[in-house]
Amino acid sequence: MAPELVTAEVPGEVVAPVAATRLSTGGWSVPVHLPTTPGLYRLVATLHQPDGLAYDAATQALVPALVVRVVGPATAAYRVVPTASVTAGHPLSLSVDVSNLGTRAWGHRAGPRSVGPSDVVVAQQATLVARWVPLGAPDDTPSAVEDAAAALPSGLGAGATATVNLRLTAPRGAGEYLVVIDLLDADGASFAANGVAPGIVRVTVTS
Repeated sequence: MAPELVTAEVPGEVVAPVAATRLSTGGWSVPVHLPTTPGLYRLVATLHQPDGLAYDAATQALVPALVVRVVGPATAAYRVVPTASVTAGHPLSLSVDVSNLGTRAWGHRAGPRSVGPSDVVVAQQATLVARWVPLGAPDDTPSAVEDAAAALPSGLGAGATATVNLRLTAPRGAGEYLVVIDLLDADGASFAANGVAPGIVRVTVTS
């Protein structure tokens, strides 16, 4: 029996017919159910007449598609240079922009408790970490190279971005390496371990 390669679309999964409401400002309001899995999605709207017949291609082209990022409670994005070079054993500084794309703050700021001014809430923050990963380097291993870490501002809120300078020391062996950048929340849990893509810099270490 031949395998079934085509599965019919189910309303609500890929295509969801919904009624649009015209706004007083001249636009349209359309209710949309977001996917349950975080990621990047392309939202395409098509126009249909009340009887279900779709409008012509020229009319459909007037409605632009949207790229939608669906985030979870804890999601981060990194902006860093893709490549770098450094002399073996020398310091390397990387400037990293970290954005909180989740729905909650990372940790919290210090302050007095509500029960009294003598009780103080200790600040908690996420920590940016960077690890060396050799790409065929003959001498060094990840355990032989010191990692780097830098604390983010405490209580970095949803939608906020912080810039952090990571100060690393290059491995002693020349070769090609990756610097893998990850984020640890206030409790020490890795964002990468929970499915958030890490930041990656390819570094050429010269002798």
